[in-house]
Amino acid sequence: MLKKLNSPIGTWVQLVVLGLLAVLWVVNDATGAKTLPEAGDRLMYDVRDTGPNEVEKDLMIQNYYEQVLDFDRTRFATLGGLGDALEGGPRPGWGPIDETDFAEKLPGEFLFYRLIPGAVGTHKDAEVRVNEWGMRSRPCTKEKPAGTCRIALVGASNSMGSGVEMDKNYASLLEDHLNAELGGKAYERYEVLNFSIGGYQLLSRAYQVEQIVPQFEPDLILFTTHVNDIRKNVYSRLARRVAEERDLHFDFLKRVAEEENLSPTESRDKMERRLRPHRFELVDGAYSVVRETSEREHIPAVILVLRLETGPMHNDYKALASAAAAALPTIELYDAYEDQNAEEMYLVPGEDNHPTVLAHSLLADELYDDLLADPMTRAIILGEKAANTPNGG
Repeated sequence: MLKKLNSPIGTWVQLVVLGLLAVLWVVNDATGAKTLPEAGDRLMYDVRDTGPNEVEKDLMIQNYYEQVLDFDRTRFATLGGLGDALEGGPRPGWGPIDETDFAEKLPGEFLFYRLIPGAVGTHKDAEVRVNEWGMRSRPCTKEKPAGTCRIALVGASNSMGSGVEMDKNYASLLEDHLNAELGGKAYERYEVLNFSIGGYQLLSRAYQVEQIVPQFEPDLILFTTHVNDIRKNVYSRLARRVAEERDLHFDFLKRVAEEENLSPTESRDKMERRLRPHRFELVDGAYSVVRETSEREHIPAVILVLRLETGPMHNDYKALASAAAAALPTIELYDAYEDQNAEEMYLVPGEDNHPTVLAHSLLADELYDDLLADPMTRAIILGEKAANTPNGG
């Protein structure tokens, strides 16, 4: 982001940049062309220095990876490379998942891309090995083996383990911990299937739960959510789906799109402004998909509320936890980073705030303890699902 410049020369530079952005904005507004991204608002904020605007508020707490993935190269191309210079651009090998050799794009479909089954690559200096089912997870069968307790984890880049080796992410560490402490007792072994994919925001994760996860016969679904889910991500992805004429799939998305009369001929910026007031409606709709799938398939589901920051808790977590709890039982994973040094928790503090190996270890430990402390999930893990859970089969 641009820093505020106090010198006379700096002021002139800011005025020139502001003038350029204003011209582009007028052209964008007049033509409806998709030429200017949220970066324009962010730059204008820094020049005005009047405090954060709505766009800034939405962007300031989103984790680095989702910001990069949502970066619209087409709209930014109008700046002729100025955008890359101002934003810095991703480090080589640290860009969006959908631009890697182990992912493939899905034109026209609800999901924007998927991981390629059997692919191997490198991302953020860590090996990414995709299993036969398109997960960054250990090899598994689709049919659950006898004597196995199977947990499905559905998340985004933090849960996928962006920037760390697969065996060091919290999903793999949780599996190891369960087997070390409980294997051979109620169950012969435990599996944690990690369906998480970097950049899969709330709507994509709900789709996974409905369409993909039940095929693997899990005993428990852990559906992760993060404060980003009640900010820009959820409605900006709906605007993108409309702009790209993708399948909207869910009735609640079709209803909102129809209510706002969204059209592929309209700029995404304009659609996003109209969709912002619907963000909690979209969040509730996604959580409802998880709840309805849980009930229909008789698979207990829990919403795992992730807090991956050090320091004071942001107020939006209260709204997030409240929305999640209205749909399903929740586990609030809030304390893993408590009293920890931020420099040791983040891959590149201030640039990439994904969890480090140490942070994943702390998350796995807290999640293990919380799963055994919660009566419902404890009953599932100890083999008492049918008698003790409302969704037990």
